[in-house]
Amino acid sequence: MLTLRAVGGLTTREIAEGVSVLQSALAVQRFGRYQVEAAIAALHDDAPSAEETDWPQILSWYDEFVALTDDPVRQDPAAVLGRAVAVGHVFGAAAGLSETDRLCEVIGERHRWLAVRGHLHELGGDLSAAAAAYAEAGRRATNVAERDHLVRQAARAGPARAPLAKTAGGSRSSGHAIRRSAASRRSARTGRPTAPRALPARR
Repeated sequence: MLTLRAVGGLTTREIAEGVSVLQSALAVQRFGRYQVEAAIAALHDDAPSAEETDWPQILSWYDEFVALTDDPVRQDPAAVLGRAVAVGHVFGAAAGLSETDRLCEVIGERHRWLAVRGHLHELGGDLSAAAAAYAEAGRRATNVAERDHLVRQAARAGPARAPLAKTAGGSRSSGHAIRRSAASRRSARTGRPTAPRALPARR
């Protein structure tokens, strides 16, 4: 998922204008794929650093994302894999890996599934497993740019590399991109606590 800053080198002012448009679109509470993707991208972009990303709210939005289709695992594997990453950052790497285990039977060991496994292993500090997953993902990737990126990830996650900073429970971002309500909500699908939503609950 590209952040807003990655799209055409947008300035802070342009990002703020885009977020304002997004807020107006979300206010009607009729979500589609593009609105949800934009909300997730805005939250990533709003974080002052990777460690301060508001992962609980991103997970909340991924819950919305996967609810857009009747069979998200088959119809939108990118959404369920993105949600697994968010689960890993909110509840710990082991929880995220459990999500990918559950998805494997349907998705299969595609290169993106393996790449997510690599990220989650790295998040949990298992650098050998991370490097192996990234390397296998690179071998299975058919796109040259993706393959080269995954090969670099495998090299970067070598045993001498420090693990990713863990973000237990997620961190708060500066908050200008997506406003959060004061109350937490509970996911209807999983029963697990998720972050406060950026807009009122559906009626």
